[in-house]
Amino acid sequence: MYQTLFLIGNGFDKAHGLLTGYNDFRDYVEERDYQSVYDFITYECMVKGEDWTQLEQDLGNFMPEGVISSYEDEITNGYDKNYSAMPNMIHDLSDKITWISECFRPVFYEWINQVDIR
Repeated sequence: MYQTLFLIGNGFDKAHGLLTGYNDFRDYVEERDYQSVYDFITYECMVKGEDWTQLEQDLGNFMPEGVISSYEDEITNGYDKNYSAMPNMIHDLSDKITWISECFRPVFYEWINQVDIR
């Protein structure tokens, strides 16, 4: 029996009864208590409620507003006398992007690899 799953898209996997929808990924994240992943997708990617069916699009909506707003006053109102706010903000944004690579991606990989393809 084959042991490799190729995700073709356009519902091929779903038509074969595989639990590979993004709402299935949400369930996996919740069941394993990956709270940081859940919070990232829900709050920073602006997912509306429990519907993760548009996760790819929502990941494109990643809005690092929390990082940016924490430096906004310093940058726009001239409070940044030593000009460190912009480099610090860029560093914090870089940390967030690194988190996506180091935390979100492995959880997604873990989920897709546990899908029962038999």
